[in-house]
Amino acid sequence: MAIVEDEKSEVFLLQLYHQVEMTEDILVPGGILIIKDPYLKLTADGRHGLRVDHVSDAVFLLAHDRRVPSCWHSELTNPQLKSADFWKTKGKEFLVNQDIRPQLNIFDVGSLLIRQSGSRGRGLFTTKAVKTGDLMFCEKAFAYAFHEGEGTSGDSSRLTMNLLIDINANSFTSGAQPELITMLVRKLYRNPSQTSAVKGLHCGSYSPVQGTFDIIDGMPVIDSFLLTRILLLNSFGCKFPEKAGALKRPVGIDRLGNVFPSLGLWTFASHMHHSCLSNAFCSFIGDMTIVRAIADIPVDAEITIQYLNPFNPQRQQKYIINWAFACDCAMCEDDDHTSDIVIAKRKRLGESLQQLLRLLSRRGGSSGTAGIASLIRKSSDLLAEMEETYIKPTEEVPRLTLWVGYRDFACALTLTGAGLSSNAQKAIEIGLKALRCLRFVIESGSLGSNQGLVVKKWGYMAPGELDCWICLKTAYDCTGSHELALAAEGCAKVCCRIQLGEAETFQ
Repeated sequence: MAIVEDEKSEVFLLQLYHQVEMTEDILVPGGILIIKDPYLKLTADGRHGLRVDHVSDAVFLLAHDRRVPSCWHSELTNPQLKSADFWKTKGKEFLVNQDIRPQLNIFDVGSLLIRQSGSRGRGLFTTKAVKTGDLMFCEKAFAYAFHEGEGTSGDSSRLTMNLLIDINANSFTSGAQPELITMLVRKLYRNPSQTSAVKGLHCGSYSPVQGTFDIIDGMPVIDSFLLTRILLLNSFGCKFPEKAGALKRPVGIDRLGNVFPSLGLWTFASHMHHSCLSNAFCSFIGDMTIVRAIADIPVDAEITIQYLNPFNPQRQQKYIINWAFACDCAMCEDDDHTSDIVIAKRKRLGESLQQLLRLLSRRGGSSGTAGIASLIRKSSDLLAEMEETYIKPTEEVPRLTLWVGYRDFACALTLTGAGLSSNAQKAIEIGLKALRCLRFVIESGSLGSNQGLVVKKWGYMAPGELDCWICLKTAYDCTGSHELALAAEGCAKVCCRIQLGEAETFQ
């Protein structure tokens, strides 16, 4: 904000949005600028001020520009005193004339094609068959805001100073999202050749300003509200990757993480549509997204990812509010047909189970071997009761609440096992049940089998799945079944590549 004066000596308060960082003093005394389509807005103190929402509506002039009113001419019109911005603009003009294009930021898209996907708009489709765990593409973020921690970013603590009020969704957001909007606005304004990367992205029902992205006065017309809508509908939230830690953490800890410390826009990846039962998974390393298959995908099939956490009870409402679609997948349909009474019962059983597992993970406290056996029996009874609340088979719908119970039970048994073969055998049985709750088709895997451990079909990719494979590997080793342990470790590495983007640090 600053006080400005026009050529008639009228004085106004000026508010500029989406400008450069506040560390750069852009409104210097004596500076001259043109405001396109000016309008007055009521300020908090009841007065009025000029407001500029679009960066392209503010044209900063050099002192020698012929558009400067004659009454403001001064000795600064000397051509030898041109500013650094002037020479930067001239350099940009030379680059454009040389037809130098920015490098493509997508590293591997040979197996994918963007084309129309019915009424949903453009989507990504395979041009060849891919296997579970295969890398489909990597992409560097077009724009990326990194939130280093509580109230901090790479530039002191500016992230907490940004607040985005979304009137359409009746919500407000602070942190990486409003920071990313300003970064994108500035990037496109300074680099007009890159507007083509975002101009075709989905913006919902918003009607852009006429002439958006056209070059006027040497700079592109930037509609800040359009870019805000594009980011809200196309950006990805990426939390810090978690290594497998079931053997180091208390059982029952929340691994879902609803707060995303970082946010980015990946223009190619944004073409992937939603499915709760998706066939691809996005992982993030810094500002790089790595997309891998989580199922065997045939040729000419659409690539889908999951937009929201499957454990989010309001996800259907969020799909409608944020993206204007209602998900009709088997999971959402099953949720719609499951009564509140059943959901409440599952929650109650799950909470009771977690209390038992906390005791079990501490090897039964002072209860000794008999106490451990009692905890195992009670935990098994609760899971059996929870299993009775499901009607549809796992081949049709993953049983997510039951999966969490079995997974944490297997991890607790592994912690308790520590050389006890009986507990390790139980951990194997429970671990395999957990994976089958996610629609995994596993051939054998039981002790004493000659068939070994073979995953015939990979299932739903859920939080904590890597922990489950590590528990199975540990339990197999405890029973001396080292070939089965190696097979479980191989599956854990596949899961690691999918969920973390790499398996080089697996050990």
